[in-house]
Amino acid sequence: MNKGMGPMNQLSGSMSYYVPIGDANFARWFGSDNSKWPFNTECCDNDVDFKMASCNPWCGNRCDATGECGQSGGAMCADLVKQYACADYYAPGKQYAGWCDKECGYGVCA
Repeated sequence: MNKGMGPMNQLSGSMSYYVPIGDANFARWFGSDNSKWPFNTECCDNDVDFKMASCNPWCGNRCDATGECGQSGGAMCADLVKQYACADYYAPGKQYAGWCDKECGYGVCA
């Protein structure tokens, strides 16, 4: 952390409490295969230059990954965009922005 030792110590002291909560949420949202999670902490685990560590951003469809889309859940972006146009529903600033980025070519998938 580059904000000083106080914030770093505070975060480090509570990390063991928050990591399992975050992991459980990501598993629920994106499945148990953490290599497919949009933020994979393994790629930033760098003791050499931790302040500048970076990960490749995730390009995917949040609907497909979470199964939370559609009236009964489980709808895939490939099907959703046939009924709900990318530009009208999934584009930046629209109601479901970020949910079908890979299918529609938005965000880091552009």
